Amino acid sequence: MTGGNHDTVYVTSRARAAWLFGVDAATWTKWLHRGMPPRTPHGWDIRAVIAWRLGGCPNPGAEDGETTEEAKRRLAIAKANLAEQASRERGGELVEAAEARAREAELMRWAVSIFERAGSELASKLAGKSPSAARKVVDDYFRRVREKAVRR
Repeated sequence: MTGGNHDTVYVTSRARAAWLFGVDAATWTKWLHRGMPPRTPHGWDIRAVIAWRLGGCPNPGAEDGETTEEAKRRLAIAKANLAEQASRERGGELVEAAEARAREAELMRWAVSIFERAGSELASKLAGKSPSAARKVVDDYFRRVREKAVRR
């Protein structure tokens, strides 16, 4: 979420940026056409957008009938949303999408390795067993796998 200068907060998703300011994507696009700071390679510089809304924004609500009080109210909501998001990131509730995809890939590799190992280990143990005895062998095997996973 942060990049470059540590005092700057970037948001890469247009939908997330609009949500932070309490507006929809169409309003966000209108703001871009009215001179809002454009997206950088890191994403939208939220502090620059806040500064633009507070001071440099030429009559921000003129096209949609928004009053200055309404704009200030939405700005307060945006700041609160941004603070909540930063708090959730610090607390580990939110992670970057790339990190989540990497975690998912790691879990999938782990699961595939378990099933590959299970196939070879169980094949010899199941030969000649009745269906109920085979089921017990399989259940016991995966119970042990789950117990190992919990200890991880």
